[in-house]
Amino acid sequence: MTREATKPFRIATEEDREAVRDGLEAEAVFPITLPEGQKVTGVEIGCEGCGEPIPKNDTRFRHQEPVPDTHVIEALGVCRSCRLLSRSTRRVMPDGRLQWQLDNGTWVESTFLQARPIPWWDLDRQIRRAARRLVRWCARALLQRLR
Repeated sequence: MTREATKPFRIATEEDREAVRDGLEAEAVFPITLPEGQKVTGVEIGCEGCGEPIPKNDTRFRHQEPVPDTHVIEALGVCRSCRLLSRSTRRVMPDGRLQWQLDNGTWVESTFLQARPIPWWDLDRQIRRAARRLVRWCARALLQRLR
């Protein structure tokens, strides 16, 4: 079974089209300096279809600061190989804690503080790769049981 068959296709909404049209390029948003001196130098999101990183030039950003020194960054990118639109919302707290929003709207937080720039793309990539490995392992185990 292919990846496309297991993940439902998400149709771009009017909000998605507006975000791509009005979104900022990475150079207009980053770097963000936090009160404790940490710098967020960029965000790289992964494709929701294949999990590969989406290049900066194919990603648009929205940056908000709802309360002082708390940054909410929404990234919207188009994967050139899958032709899928992927969205990722991150929140950086003043002390450097990273939070990301799941599809159901809940926020998940890292349990550690960073002493250097926050490598969001590494966390996102590691989580997606681990999930893909788990899915492949489960599929192989299920096929073996069916034989």
